[in-house]
Formats: sequence, structure tokens, C-alpha cells
Amino acid sequence: MQTRLRFIKSVAASGACVSYALPVRAAMDGAKLRIGLISDAHKDVIHDADARLQSFVDAMEASEVDAIFQLGDFCIPKPSN
Repeated sequence: MQTRLRFIKSVAASGACVSYALPVRAAMDGAKLRIGLISDAHKDVIHDADARLQSFVDAMEASEVDAIFQLGDFCIPKPSN
């Protein structure tokens, strides 16, 4: 079972890894760090959420971003999700 403290620790550790690894990769390549952000997809509520998400993914692939972050409100928190 995931406790709140374990969740916070894992998120902090993930953030530390990402915040270190991505700038290092960009610096090694001599390129700018490119990040895609998406939020509030509301997959269970918005009628065309799948099409919107696919459009975002296609744009991010075409832009060759280094990372994509999903900031929240992806779906309703229920067991089937």
C-alpha cells in the first residue's frame, strides 16, 4: 500500500533524477532543453479527449522534445482508471 510519505519521497526522488539528467543531456548535446507540458486532459469528461491527447503527442514527437510532463487532472480517480 502506498503511503503519503512514500509517495512524496518517490516524487521527490523522481524530480531529482529528472532535474539532473535532462540538463546534463542537453548540455552534452550542445542543444536547448525542450520540454512538453500538458495538464487537465480530463479524459473521462471531455468528449474528444483522445483526439486532443493524440494531437499533443504528435506535436511533441514532431518537436523532438526531451521530456513530457503531465501536470494533473488526467482522469477521474476511480478504480477502473
